[in-house]
Amino acid sequence: MFSKYFSNSSAAAAASEVTPMLAGRAIQTNLTTIAVPASTQEFSQAAQEVVQHTAQKLQRLNESAPYSFRVLGLIGGVAMILSNTILLPGRILTLHWTDAILSLYSLLFGLVVVILELEAPQQPPSSSQTTTAQAYAALQQGIRTYFRFLQFTWGKGAIYLFFGSLQAAKSNVVDVCVGSFVMVVGMIACAASVQTAHALRRFRMTIESERDLKRKFDKYAHHKAHLTLAELQLWMKDAGFVLSSNESVSAYLALNKNFNDQLSYEEMVEWWSRPQRGNLGLEQYTV
Repeated sequence: MFSKYFSNSSAAAAASEVTPMLAGRAIQTNLTTIAVPASTQEFSQAAQEVVQHTAQKLQRLNESAPYSFRVLGLIGGVAMILSNTILLPGRILTLHWTDAILSLYSLLFGLVVVILELEAPQQPPSSSQTTTAQAYAALQQGIRTYFRFLQFTWGKGAIYLFFGSLQAAKSNVVDVCVGSFVMVVGMIACAASVQTAHALRRFRMTIESERDLKRKFDKYAHHKAHLTLAELQLWMKDAGFVLSSNESVSAYLALNKNFNDQLSYEEMVEWWSRPQRGNLGLEQYTV
């Protein structure tokens, strides 16, 4: 039901109806290009391409893990950007400085969420946009480096709860609705993190040696270089661990430390070879 709102065919149909109405010079603009539009028509076309790419990303996330906290978090981030962009100017003009500052913080948080969850479209090596794509990837890595807690599911959940509560604390109905939604996403992420940490600890015990890990990785990856989310779910299911969509996504994010949606054998070896933490028996690889 969810995916029909974000289908490629719907996005393509909308694009085919709007594009012929646009006048002016054609441009190549997407999330990896930072350019100043020469006209309102070009800006509209650029915005349309951004919306289409966002819809495609949402569809891919929803197909791999329906209604996961990544899907909901991306929706929440976009909602925070839109709501605070609309409400911020009015709060500044009416001198409601406290609400204006909170709206600015929420707007920046929404941008961070979208940047982290929405990877740049892949560009051919010869593309002139390659440098910008690399800058976008560097920005993502910089956010994860300086805000390390955002690498973990519990970290994302905690920050969703914090900024969601800031936005929900304002009296505006839109703020309350958007903030409450983001807080719910945060609670879902935190709950998934706790369950996933225990599941991964027990799952690790089912792998007897690095040779056994390699054999099982090749089996479930079908001798490919990378393991998909669905293949990891099947592997854990066969080992006796049936995870929910949110727990599966949390486990995949915990193992895929390159954040490229491609879980490699080397990343699995790094996870499996890490020592456990002291008396608590928890893995050093926190999720």
